[in-house]
Amino acid sequence: MKLHHVAITVSNLEKSTDFYTKNFGLQVVKEFARPENGWKARFLQADNIIIELFEFEESGSQNDNEDISIVGIRHIAFSVEDIDEEVKRLSHLEFTPVHEGASGRRLTFTQDPDGVQIELYEDE
Repeated sequence: MKLHHVAITVSNLEKSTDFYTKNFGLQVVKEFARPENGWKARFLQADNIIIELFEFEESGSQNDNEDISIVGIRHIAFSVEDIDEEVKRLSHLEFTPVHEGASGRRLTFTQDPDGVQIELYEDE
């Protein structure tokens, strides 16, 4: 068994697709919808990672992303070789200060258009 995708409910499918494709290099690989159920979705992929973005005609409220104790997905992490270069490349986004995490690696966070935490994680 292997992980296929992670789904995120977004408030605006176009805006979120634009964010993930332009900033993180994901490509739209599939689009589908269930208009009778009031939703549409897209698979975005980079390498072996697939993120499914869902947009519902009526969506619920957002979680408190600052409270890490809330059960559920807390953030999406992208592995980078040089975190300083990536932060510079993405200078139009607001990042937390780059720091060493508990894992011993350097990291920083930003948010997607709906406030989902996005981590840049400097890999070996």
